[in-house]
Amino acid sequence: GDLIHYLLTGGSTSRSGLGLMQRGESVGPYLSLRRGRRLLGSDPPKRQPRSQTTDAHEENDNEIEEEDEESGLIEIVHIVYTRFMQFQPDLVELGRARLETFRTFCLPSMVHQTSSNYLWIIHADPGLNPEIKGALIDMVSPYSNFLLVGSNSFPSNFRKTAVADLLSDPSKQLWSGDIRLARMGYEASLKWPVLETRLDADDGLHNYFVELVQKEAVLSLGEKCGAINEESGYQVDQEQFVPEQERQQLSPLVEQGQWKMYCAFTSMEWQPLNPFPHDHLPLQDSNRLYGYVVGVATPYCQTPGLTIGYCPDMSFTDIPNAPHHKLLQTVPECPDDEELPTKCVKRLKMLSPASIRARTITSHGMMNVMVSEGETREVYRYVANQMEKQDVLWSGIEEYMHITKEDSARAKDYIKSHQAAIAADNLKGQCTKGHSCKHSTQEVLQNLAQK
Repeated sequence: GDLIHYLLTGGSTSRSGLGLMQRGESVGPYLSLRRGRRLLGSDPPKRQPRSQTTDAHEENDNEIEEEDEESGLIEIVHIVYTRFMQFQPDLVELGRARLETFRTFCLPSMVHQTSSNYLWIIHADPGLNPEIKGALIDMVSPYSNFLLVGSNSFPSNFRKTAVADLLSDPSKQLWSGDIRLARMGYEASLKWPVLETRLDADDGLHNYFVELVQKEAVLSLGEKCGAINEESGYQVDQEQFVPEQERQQLSPLVEQGQWKMYCAFTSMEWQPLNPFPHDHLPLQDSNRLYGYVVGVATPYCQTPGLTIGYCPDMSFTDIPNAPHHKLLQTVPECPDDEELPTKCVKRLKMLSPASIRARTITSHGMMNVMVSEGETREVYRYVANQMEKQDVLWSGIEEYMHITKEDSARAKDYIKSHQAAIAADNLKGQCTKGHSCKHSTQEVLQNLAQK
């Protein structure tokens, strides 16, 4: 109850009542950071969303652009990874449905990040169906720092594997995006701290997520990596990485083998069907048209936004590794009473909620997916009061994640009208390389495919 109250209020007030982080709000004295010059990305997009844009949004966009021109961006390399239909290239019905969730939840949340100083690398199966491939290219091609890559490699370890093959022969793999940004990112990763963030294709992030994590990481890791000058806040050596013995002389804060992880503390879930107990339903339930949103807090790290930050001298393989739901059993949580700790997991309690997950039958594991009207989940009984707050929750999601009711209604209608075919394809895709293989999920999908 206290966690959900925290989710809904954030310990403060905002226009949406969600406690969602607004640009310019204080999240602690250590985040008042002067930003360095631009490395990656383009100016914040001058793009009209599919729904009508308000004057308030337009004013906010102009404000962001003016501030970026004046201050530049943080000197850190940030890569966001997404997988799309890997090892499932011919499951066309499933692919079309995943395009809908990608278009509705994932893409708008990345397009509208307050910082564009990042690379988004989307790995899709090289043999992806041409229709789906073409639609995906159309969605991401306006953005030069969104790299769509035909590859079945598992995206991680940017310096060693994630970018090596792409840079060696981009003509074979790069479908969209500016390869020069990947080269710049690789060269900078030899000198600066690197952030690698995971984002599934049916999930989204708060629009301040990228900037917040970068600001915290450049302060936690920057000086300890030897990449930040203590007086100016800029890189010590613009031309080449400073040798270890020289770094130790430059700053007493430099430490070998530094890393830090970040994960959401609270998140939202989108359910096409009503997940709440039916005794909480209002007489007029307009949410049936576009789905329901639920705020949740988990004792473990969820996958959307799970981030690893590390110094240039670190080998990615030396960083502790564990499944997301067991990460906090392997790596200690960062203590709140210690200033900028490292070698721990920082839960982003100041950004509430940090992410959103679409719970649909396109999911690999089908976690918390509602498959029939009238069904409920015990976990949602504890947050049944959120049924009465749907308008407030939707207002915050539209403003801070740029996910609209209209787009959600379209995604819901598509999935509902193609449910049997989608379930049949998802059943075929179970147990393929890199995907889940649960007997309970297969039973559910089998039943849906026969309806």
